[in-house]
Amino acid sequence: MKNNKWVALTILLGLLQLAACERKDVESISESVNNPKLEAIHVASRTAIKQGESVIFTLSNGLLAGNFKWSAAPDKDVTLIKNDTILSVVFPETGNYTVTATDSISNESVSVSVDVVVNQQGGDDNVATQQPISEGDVLSLTPITLADSAFHLEFSSETKNTYKCVGNHLLYARKEREGTFTLDFKSVNNPAGCTVESSKSGGPIYLSGPVEDNKEYNLVIIFGGKTYSGSFKRTGTKYNFNWPHTDGVILTKKSL
Repeated sequence: MKNNKWVALTILLGLLQLAACERKDVESISESVNNPKLEAIHVASRTAIKQGESVIFTLSNGLLAGNFKWSAAPDKDVTLIKNDTILSVVFPETGNYTVTATDSISNESVSVSVDVVVNQQGGDDNVATQQPISEGDVLSLTPITLADSAFHLEFSSETKNTYKCVGNHLLYARKEREGTFTLDFKSVNNPAGCTVESSKSGGPIYLSGPVEDNKEYNLVIIFGGKTYSGSFKRTGTKYNFNWPHTDGVILTKKSL
């Protein structure tokens, strides 16, 4: 009988140890899935580019670029275009840049420094080119934000007119100074080797800095050589826009 008790106790201890190990493994997997770590940004090896071409950036651990806020410094005339998996950056001139991805929830960030060499020569079909914004065009902007990152404001954009090349996008400069966000749309970028087909232009647009709660900001948009002004304010996760323009640059939503 005594031996039977020892056998039962040994089996019980073994089961408890196995359960503890399994729980530890499950917790480890859960932590890895729910709290992915920003470890590194990978940049395309080819950073010697033709004017108007983009440099591609991705994140490690299979993290989706579209889930993070991106910035570049210096950011003068730098255009950032992100989709679910990658970030494409159009650099205006040769130089050293720092590209940063920030988690909107934890505010954790990771950066990479990259030397970009831009070949200014053009004139053939294999070089990206720019075309001016056509006279009388209208830009529609739709504000976008998420409940877990309300301080980060983006816009989806689309022109009324069409431009050469499927896959073109708007080139713009952005800055923030003394409570004023400015978006200056310069031109439409035509990718290298594009066809004669055309499409509307646009792409994701986002502001250069975080939006503080209960603070009113000025919003200035330069498009087609004209300047449009308004304002907006964030209260918690809600946004309200004061945008009086019904032509030139249109906000498709006045509140979020």
